[in-house]
Amino acid sequence: MLAMAQQHYIKYLRDVKDQSISQISEQTGVSWRTAKKYADCSDWNKAERPIRGKFPIMEAYREQVDTWIMEDQTRPKKQRHTAKRNYDRLVSEFGFAGSDRIVRYYVAKRKLKLQIEKAEPYVRLEYPGGEAQADFGTFQAIIGVLLLLKGVKAAQNILDVDVYDWFSTAISLIALFIWFGIRFG
Repeated sequence: MLAMAQQHYIKYLRDVKDQSISQISEQTGVSWRTAKKYADCSDWNKAERPIRGKFPIMEAYREQVDTWIMEDQTRPKKQRHTAKRNYDRLVSEFGFAGSDRIVRYYVAKRKLKLQIEKAEPYVRLEYPGGEAQADFGTFQAIIGVLLLLKGVKAAQNILDVDVYDWFSTAISLIALFIWFGIRFG
């Protein structure tokens, strides 16, 4: 393929200078077929093909297959239509002339799209460093240090251990002093 400047120059030599194809090919150094192609070209844009659907033979049956897929969402997993069953029903009930593979591709694509539409967004729960959530209340330490240490462990799980390491150490020491006080006091 020639550069656009060369293409326009060939067109210029043919239209304005009124040179023959053989003169243009000798002057530009291209073959006479190439010179003729660009000299006679009136539309420089490539012809675009008409846009076809992905599954043109399925056009008449899409609604029915979509209905079956939507109905299957409410059924138990083992009772849903497979792509093969969809194809068999299309052939027997509607006289479908397409192939099994086209129905399989279409069903897979539609099921994927329906799952994307059906997917529920979620927001991840994150606690920025330096903030915490805590509930305050009173409790009795009947068993001694074990129940109190369970409370300390719950506090450690709620709080970020890396940031609040000093806090958990202090709570553990307090629990130890209380245990000694209950035990020997």
